[in-house]
Amino acid sequence: MEKTLSSKQQNNVVIVTFYSISSCLMLNNKLKELGIKSLIIPTPRDLSSSCGNSLATSIKNREALEKVIDDFDYEVDRVENYYLYESDKLKEIL
Repeated sequence: MEKTLSSKQQNNVVIVTFYSISSCLMLNNKLKELGIKSLIIPTPRDLSSSCGNSLATSIKNREALEKVIDDFDYEVDRVENYYLYESDKLKEIL
């Protein structure tokens, strides 16, 4: 379920939601190890209510992210394209 966007907004991140914080931390560490920038962020409530933390990375990394999730069998809730306001912290991964 993707957010409705105005004509100026485009999905700019991929958000991964989880059932547990441990899965979030493990995937974040693996992405860092592989040189893929990511951030742990509060889970947007319109995506999930399972775990309070999610992982965000640039939408350009979606294919690599999905490969890592599959190759290492990480337990995730969902993987969604999403729009987040471009804060200074978010710009570090875009």
